[in-house]
Amino acid sequence: DSFLRRIQNEGLERSTIQVLEALLRLRQAACHPGLLDPKHLGASSAKLDVLLEQLRVVLDEGHKALVFSQFTSLLAIVRLRLEREGVAFEYLDGKTHDRQARVVRFQEDPACRLFLISLKAGGLGLNLTAADYVFILDPWWNPAVEAQAVDRAHRIGQTRQVFAYRLIT
Repeated sequence: DSFLRRIQNEGLERSTIQVLEALLRLRQAACHPGLLDPKHLGASSAKLDVLLEQLRVVLDEGHKALVFSQFTSLLAIVRLRLEREGVAFEYLDGKTHDRQARVVRFQEDPACRLFLISLKAGGLGLNLTAADYVFILDPWWNPAVEAQAVDRAHRIGQTRQVFAYRLIT
């Protein structure tokens, strides 16, 4: 209500930041309620439930998968659920120091079949051909960024078909 009132009072041109912030909050709400309010970190979300169900199927079939999100806070929630379920994974975001060691473990360790990656940190320069499934949890403003993320698995040396899923809510 205050958002709409502000636009009415100040005009759309002078409310650009508020509009962008509202869009960000809507995108976060579509991913998980814990992104808006830490009290809801333990809550379920349809997107997370679908992701985990799909990952169970893919991993049980022996495949390797990449999971990308622009929100490191969403990846943190995914990490908690995976740890609770005893699923081995690697993780990479902009603060990761030992990037190459994590890539090598994912590529070479048959027990590590899942890699959680920040879209901005892992969208370029990584060769992750061990994966044949890619999940993008939230759409990016520029579709080319998503395409680059999918291309981490679809590289020279990939011998299998790569399946990419965008979880849109």
